[in-house]
Amino acid sequence: MFIYDEKQNVIHAGDRIRLVPELLGASYSDKSNNIPTNANPYVRVTGDDNIRFAVKLVKPVSTPKIGAYAGRPEALKNDAFLTSVRIGDKNNFISANGTVMGQSDTLTYFSAGPEFDIDITMPSASFMTHDGKYMYDYRIKIAMDLYDNLGQYINTYNLDISKENFAAMRNLVDNGTMKLYLEWAAKDNEAPVAKKGNKIGTGAFIAKFDFFAEAVCATTFDESSNDYKATCKAVGDKVEKASDNKTKTFGFKRKK
Repeated sequence: MFIYDEKQNVIHAGDRIRLVPELLGASYSDKSNNIPTNANPYVRVTGDDNIRFAVKLVKPVSTPKIGAYAGRPEALKNDAFLTSVRIGDKNNFISANGTVMGQSDTLTYFSAGPEFDIDITMPSASFMTHDGKYMYDYRIKIAMDLYDNLGQYINTYNLDISKENFAAMRNLVDNGTMKLYLEWAAKDNEAPVAKKGNKIGTGAFIAKFDFFAEAVCATTFDESSNDYKATCKAVGDKVEKASDNKTKTFGFKRKK
């Protein structure tokens, strides 16, 4: 069995798949014992193509560590929040508008503040026409409001990736999923900061996330040009959008 656009040996909605003849190693046959031939076509795997958001707290309680932030781009050293896209064994740091700022090794890089893993699943980000053109670009927005355990406002994180910047960083989308690593960075390796710049103390906190993503036509195409029976009449036409909100609670412990 051959899979088109296969990554990590996982089949996703939107992949194309076909059975291959026995001489290429296949061991499949239909109920009449007919075996595949070289002429077997690719067919599209159908399923849930919708945009989805997931967020996971990396650790329930964070505390500063010696050696944190090794490999962080110099331009981001004073930022209250750090965002990177994880793909392969690299952290690809991005700015608040999605501009790629630098890389670090995932296995050796670690944070000293609260961390969140965010997955944005958007299968159509990997869809291509028969002549190799990507069909859709995306606008992505994330806002995270932070509060203490009494509900008092502390700080806000924002990410706003335009469709133009998304096109430039498309190579960081892994088979239709963008894996973001968000850090509320500990300033001076002591503690994250509030909106006014003061360092937070030990305690419990609440993070409220708002997510938004919208797909737009990256090029023009008709049904005959792709495997998805999709049509786009004008570049920039809006195709699909989704929003969601989630809440996470976590703790931070300062060093004594």
